[in-house]
Amino acid sequence: MDTRARSCFGHGGANSFCCRPSLYVERSALNPEIVEFEEALDHYLEEPTCLTSDPFDPLSFDQNVSLDFSTSMAQTRDLGLPQDLDTVLSTLVELVQAPIYTALQTRQVKAWDALMEPNYPALTMKTVKAFMLGWSVWKSRGALRAAYEFLCNLAQFNARLKKKNRPTCKRICDVVPTSTLCNPEDDVDHPPAKGPSSYGALIARSNDFQKRNPVREYHAYCPDGSYLTYQIFAADYPSAGDWPEDDEIWQRVVDFEDVYDMGILVQQTAEHILEIQTIPLFFEYASRGRFIDTPLDDFEYGDDFTPIPCEFFDYIDKPIIGEDVPPVHPGGIVSQHPSHRIMDVLGSYGNDGHFWLLERHINGMKAILWSGKSPVAASRMEVLEQEENPCEAIANLQGTIAVFNYLNDPSVHRSFMILANRLRKVFKLVEDTYNAQHSPRVRLVRAWDKWFRNLLGNSRFVAERFLEEWIPRMEASVATNPHLDLDQKTQSLAELRKLYIHMHTDIGISMDGYEGN
Repeated sequence: MDTRARSCFGHGGANSFCCRPSLYVERSALNPEIVEFEEALDHYLEEPTCLTSDPFDPLSFDQNVSLDFSTSMAQTRDLGLPQDLDTVLSTLVELVQAPIYTALQTRQVKAWDALMEPNYPALTMKTVKAFMLGWSVWKSRGALRAAYEFLCNLAQFNARLKKKNRPTCKRICDVVPTSTLCNPEDDVDHPPAKGPSSYGALIARSNDFQKRNPVREYHAYCPDGSYLTYQIFAADYPSAGDWPEDDEIWQRVVDFEDVYDMGILVQQTAEHILEIQTIPLFFEYASRGRFIDTPLDDFEYGDDFTPIPCEFFDYIDKPIIGEDVPPVHPGGIVSQHPSHRIMDVLGSYGNDGHFWLLERHINGMKAILWSGKSPVAASRMEVLEQEENPCEAIANLQGTIAVFNYLNDPSVHRSFMILANRLRKVFKLVEDTYNAQHSPRVRLVRAWDKWFRNLLGNSRFVAERFLEEWIPRMEASVATNPHLDLDQKTQSLAELRKLYIHMHTDIGISMDGYEGN
C-alpha cells in the first residue's frame, strides 16, 4: 500500500493506520430452485401422504394428456399431484439418477439430509440412492413410480433401511477395497501421468538395480534353456482423475451397470482395452512356440507354431527400421525402434481415442482373466461361500460376466479390434524389416494371429470353469444361509439364476473385424 498512496509512502508499518482500505459488501441469495425444494420437502414432511387413487392408473389420466412411461423423466405435473409432492418427487428422481451432482443438486442433497434427519434418520440421500437403484420396482416399473411409492411410505422404508447388519450388496471395491481386483493391471504399472509422453519403451535389462515398479519383465527363451530378460517401461497417460473435463473420453465411461444394467458412475480407471501385459505374455509363449493351455473343443488352434528365435529379441530395441518409414496407423510415432512402435499401439496420447474409463472392479477382473488365471482363487471363494453376506461372492460372479459384455459392446469392440489390427500391422512391419536383414526368417504375424485367438479362447475357458462351479455352489449357500431373510434370499437366488443364464449366452469374445481371422 505504501507504493499506492502518497500520504503513506515511507511510513513503514504505520501504513495500516494512515491508508484508507478498500471496502466492499458481499451479498448472496439462495437459488430459487433450492428454496422451492426445501420449502416443498418441509411442507410435505409435515404430513407425508399421497393420493387416495393411483396416479399411475391409466384410467385416472386426463385423456388429453399423453404420458410416455418408457422414460423415467415423465413430467410429474401430468399426474395431478399436490404441488409440494410434485416438486419433491421430480427432484428425488433427478438426484437418484444423477451420475455426478451439480452445485445445485449438492445443496438439494444437503437439504434432504437435514430435513429427513429428525424423523427419518436412515433415509440419507446416499442410502436412498443405493437402495433405489437396486430396487426391483425401480428396475421393472420405472424411476417415477418407484420414487412415488417411496415417498408415500417413508416410515416403512426408514424402518427397513435402518436395520443393523442387514446385508446390502455394494460394488466389490466398496466392500473389499484391498482386493487385487481394485488394483488393476493398468493402475499398478501406470501411475497417473505427470505430463504427455509419446510412447513407452521395451529395453534389455541392465545390470543396475532397478525397482520392480513401474516396469514389467518378460523372458524370451532360447533352445538351450537360457533366456533373455527384458523390461517394459510404461508410457504416461492420464488416469481417471487427470483427464480434462472437456475430454471426449468422458463419453466412453463404463461401469458395472452399463455392461449389465443401467446405473451410476463410480471408481473409474483409464484402461487399455488391449492389456499392456499382452506383449510380455505373447513374447514368452512365442519364444517357445507354445499356446496357453485351453481344452476347448470349439477352439481349434492347430499345432504349436514355430518358435520365434531368441536372437530376434536382441533386435527388438535396436534402430532397425528406416528413418523414413511412416507409422502404420494414424497418430502413430515414427521411430526406428520396433519396441517403441509396438508399445505405442497399446496406449499413448496418439491412441487416446481408444482409451475407455472402466469401473475398477471390472478392469481388475479383465486383467486377471487376460493373464489366464481364475477370476478369484478357489481358497478365497471357499471363504466367501461361508460368509453371512453373499454380496462379495455374487459381485465376483457378476464381474466375470461383465468383462465379456464390456468387450463385446459394439463401441468397445470396435476400439478393441482397431488396436488388435494396428498391433498386427506393426508386427508385420517388424517381421518384414527383420527378415530383410537376417536369417532364418521369423513368422511373427502368423504366431500372433494364432496366439491371439488362443488368448481370447483361454479367457473364455477360465471364466466358464469358474462360473460353472461357483454359481451352483453359491445358490446352495444362499438357500441355506440362516442370516438372510426371505426377501434377501429371493433376490440373491434370482440374481444367481440370471447369472447362470448370462453364463451360457454372454461368455466369449467375438473376433469379427480382426484382419487375421
